Amino acid sequence: MLPRDRRCRPFGFVIASGLVAVGAVAQGPGQLEEPLLVESAAADAVPLTIEEAVALSLSNSRQLKSLDSKVEIQQYRRSGGWIDNPELRIRNLSTKSVDKDFDELEVAIRWRPPALGEAAEQRQEGQVLLWEQTVEAQRARNWVASRVRRACADVIMYRQLVRIASDRVDNETRRITQIKSMVDLGRRSIVYYTKAKMMVSEARNEYALRLRALSEEQRRLRRLTGTASAIEIVFEPLLGVKGAQEALLSIANTHRPEVRLVESRMQLAIKRHQRERQRRWPQLSFVEVSRHREQGTGDRNEIMFGVEIPLFGRNGGRAKATQLSIARKEAQYLAIRERIEDEVHDTFAAYDEARLAWQLARDDGQLMIENASRVIAEASTHGIVPADEVLELERAILDTRGAIARRRRELAHAVYFLYYALGIDRPEQAASPTPTP
Repeated sequence: MLPRDRRCRPFGFVIASGLVAVGAVAQGPGQLEEPLLVESAAADAVPLTIEEAVALSLSNSRQLKSLDSKVEIQQYRRSGGWIDNPELRIRNLSTKSVDKDFDELEVAIRWRPPALGEAAEQRQEGQVLLWEQTVEAQRARNWVASRVRRACADVIMYRQLVRIASDRVDNETRRITQIKSMVDLGRRSIVYYTKAKMMVSEARNEYALRLRALSEEQRRLRRLTGTASAIEIVFEPLLGVKGAQEALLSIANTHRPEVRLVESRMQLAIKRHQRERQRRWPQLSFVEVSRHREQGTGDRNEIMFGVEIPLFGRNGGRAKATQLSIARKEAQYLAIRERIEDEVHDTFAAYDEARLAWQLARDDGQLMIENASRVIAEASTHGIVPADEVLELERAILDTRGAIARRRRELAHAVYFLYYALGIDRPEQAASPTPTP
């Protein structure tokens, strides 16, 4: 459950009021007023960092709880022994007369020892099953964390786009007011005014669509985190991945559980091969210790044992098959390392491309915003630029801010996909601060 003593940031109220204001545009007749529901939720929104949202999702995920329970069950099963229990045997229980005590009785304990290599093979089979379930649980956990992080990045982007769309509506509204006055003075035609009205309508529709998208992403985030309370994601700088690809491969080989699974399967193939080779050796089939009591004679102890003589089934076909299985597991080990390497290379290439695109958009965009802002400031002071051109510069600034927000979201997705490929739980395991505007 989310703490109730935390308070929403002021932007939550801005989003809520914007949703209500756009209700007439986004909703049709006879439909529910969903923006009102968003408003009531936003008033109680709880600010969370991305990692806090991830922790909340991991703790509330029923799927992960089920998979973790499977791992725990297998751990308990694996802790049990694979040695058969001894057998208590009663023999020669007889009497010569119904009114007399037993005149003969034998009590024995018989135990069948495991075949050579049998116990080691069964223990390794349990280890393999444990790693199979661990891989399933760990990869599901990493995927849920990646999905929540990407949902948080989407919420942050749409929150920025809503602000930009709101400013765009204000810009287009002021622009059509200016054009209306220019039409009245005969400096603009009615066609120009009609086009300006269409631009206002498009800006309002864009605002409604951005609000709708933000609302859907917030719903998705609440569903992923398993809470009914509204969540406000706190904006944080992105963490870039440090190190070269070779260092990232080392991280992936350390954290990806598939590597341990293949190693465990290879050990199982070795155990099976050893057992098949030991089948050719004579080995105990049973050991029995007994105490014999007979009327009129003294008690006596006896020990018996059996030895299995491998006269039949001595062909080396099964031993050869298990030897080939070892070679196959070695090939699988190399194959899984190659697959992890390919995944790391592909996701790192996508991350590097997204990082370059974001840096270019950020640097060029900031330069353009600074230049346009300086022109707008001079125009407001000296009036050297017509008013409609000033509004056009403002629209260019809004478009640039939108492009930067989209590039940041693409970079965030690339980073989180790379986290999943590396198999890490926390960004600190392979991240260093990257400055953001």
